[in-house]
Amino acid sequence: MHSAKSNGGLCVKTNLTDKRLFFIIGPPRSGTTIVASVFNSLGDGFCLGEPHWLHEAEKGEADAQAYGKVAHLRPHPWSVSDYMLIMQVNVIPILNRGPFHVGGYKETWQYFRHTCEPLLAAHVPLVDFFVVVLRDPRLALASQRALGWQHLRPRDTNKDYLRLGELAQNPKAVPVILEDFVVDPLGYLNARLPFQIEGPLELQPTGHRFGDTVANESETVNADAPGQRVMDLNEKWVRALAPATGVWERWKSKT
Repeated sequence: MHSAKSNGGLCVKTNLTDKRLFFIIGPPRSGTTIVASVFNSLGDGFCLGEPHWLHEAEKGEADAQAYGKVAHLRPHPWSVSDYMLIMQVNVIPILNRGPFHVGGYKETWQYFRHTCEPLLAAHVPLVDFFVVVLRDPRLALASQRALGWQHLRPRDTNKDYLRLGELAQNPKAVPVILEDFVVDPLGYLNARLPFQIEGPLELQPTGHRFGDTVANESETVNADAPGQRVMDLNEKWVRALAPATGVWERWKSKT
């Protein structure tokens, strides 16, 4: 076993002996931040926030160092080539420094689908595993709309879930259904990961936008509260999400 730092009095560690690289991907508001926070809570692990924010000068090294878990993140000018180098430039050096045995980053699919495909093609061979997070697409889309993201439509969600459903069949993929994961995060991951995490768990921030309050707003997680009809999605949109719902239900039954 490896020693781990104390998180609020709790010691969370893994039984890893070799270093492991990973990334986490899923639609916006699907639960990628919650899943990433588990890896960030490991004393010998970390998960960078969404790397497309690293090109913002004001969200660079100073904020990363203040955040504490990973330092020396250099802001990147926005381009596909820089985006493709996130793993090589940031994650691998961080993993090779200090006590880390597992490290990676998270990214959302929907906004950056035009760069996600080449990114996945380049990075799947590099990583030891990757996590695909899926949530009931009706709730994910309702949560997006609750935050004012009115430009997103069922057709976009359908395309994303169909592609991510294919991706989840890759041998390196660890499909995570949010609704089941939140019941027992460690038990759920330990049944699927190539190593074990030892709790108890106290979730730490992910560094996603280094604490952006809008992106991490949590009340919309309760979109399916009693008496609430999938928030503000009308019946036509609910029916239009049938392909995405089918992917989610299929993986929910498998996992």
